[in-house]
Amino acid sequence: DINTISKDLLNLDISSNKLTGTIPSTIGQFSSLSTFAANNNTISGILPEGIVSSTLTTLDVGINAFTGTIPSSIYTLGSSLTFINLGLNKFDGTIPSQLGTLTSLETLVFFFNKLTGTIPSELSNLWNLQVLHFVGNSLGGTMPSGICQLREDVLISLTSDCEGDTPALECVCCTYCS
Repeated sequence: DINTISKDLLNLDISSNKLTGTIPSTIGQFSSLSTFAANNNTISGILPEGIVSSTLTTLDVGINAFTGTIPSSIYTLGSSLTFINLGLNKFDGTIPSQLGTLTSLETLVFFFNKLTGTIPSELSNLWNLQVLHFVGNSLGGTMPSGICQLREDVLISLTSDCEGDTPALECVCCTYCS
């Protein structure tokens, strides 16, 4: 029962436990939480808005069955985030341009979801970003030139769906195209 855990909890790692169900909205009660890792389970439903606080540095919910859009609390409260893994889920909608305000981010993973639209140019503001993955979505357009500039400076790994005769996403600076 989540209500019996100390409110001063710093790290919560429930990864690789074959968990199902949803993340309770009361997850936000841990105001000191630095790491929330629940990757490699079968957790479904939406990612609760309260999951992110100003102290959270790591949000790793990859390899689950989350649905819905990317919660706005990630970019309104997540100024301390350095690592976000939303990969291998069922998130839909567009990538919020406001994620470009999270300038501490070093890793941002979106691969294999149901995201649509274009890649926001505001992600070019993430000057600490080393890993950025878009592969396996329905994104279109052209990789913003500012992200390609990051590729020359700090970005080590940049992936997208940019292969084929008529790629959905044009990318001249990607390290991997699928």
